[in-house]
Amino acid sequence: MSLLQRKSNPLDDLRVLKLIAQEAAGHFLSDGNRQTDGHRIINCAKYVRTYRTSSNDMFLDALYCKHPHCPLCQRQKARKYCSKTHQLLDQNPHLLHSKWVYLTLTIRDCNVDDLRPTADRMTRAFQRLSSRRFWKDNVLGGVRFFEVTESQIDSESVHPHFHCLLLVKPSMFAGNNYVSTAKWAKEWQQALQVYYEPKVHIERLSGEPDELRGKIVGYSGYSMKHREKILDRRRFLMMTHEMREFNRVQPFGLIRSLFSELDGQATFEAIAQLEEVRQSQEPFSLVWDGQTGIYRSD
Repeated sequence: MSLLQRKSNPLDDLRVLKLIAQEAAGHFLSDGNRQTDGHRIINCAKYVRTYRTSSNDMFLDALYCKHPHCPLCQRQKARKYCSKTHQLLDQNPHLLHSKWVYLTLTIRDCNVDDLRPTADRMTRAFQRLSSRRFWKDNVLGGVRFFEVTESQIDSESVHPHFHCLLLVKPSMFAGNNYVSTAKWAKEWQQALQVYYEPKVHIERLSGEPDELRGKIVGYSGYSMKHREKILDRRRFLMMTHEMREFNRVQPFGLIRSLFSELDGQATFEAIAQLEEVRQSQEPFSLVWDGQTGIYRSD
């Protein structure tokens, strides 16, 4: 996979993620049953070729392992989704004049051994929530992202939660139809079927079209962000075991339909541009040195 990077030094960014990935690989390699995972991640982006574009941006060309728990590949996936979201907005400009909210739905932290049953329970609760009259009256579509972070309760627990980017009806912000955070929390509590009120956070996304685009795309990437801190070994190994084949990103409603209609033209053009760069110059080749934690000349 290849990509153009513009804001910071892409090689420095890659090095930081490679160090995090090295820690994740070490956890896998410590388990006799997860050696394949460890070797797969340790070899991710081991060899890199660098190019310069006509605007003097650095272009990195590397082979990525595509492991679901590789920080390097998670960043790649997040960037792909941001690009897909840009394309969605380009091909459906009316969405930049629509109403959006960013919703976080939580549940009480659970023991890492119970992560998969908890995730399945949250998924069923979300299905119940989206079937309620309250939801149908206000939400047109969106994308649900599942994330697991470190718990602050104890060293055996994790914090699973949903981030939801929602396209909503304008009416939910006005008059009798106004939906408060307390209302969202109450609806989520009933969908979860719990006695306590779960924490819910909702942010209204607004601004001129360009500003709104930045927020929508930004939250798409944030919701799929790579791990900046790897869980301790036991929790990491159990978390990755529990999350096998779990769908962590799920578009629904109108947004799902619009995603399915994207024509892919922007993607084809980007690939063609990168291939042109490859063909027009000789790359500078680097190899990862795990001992020093740097990329050196190959």
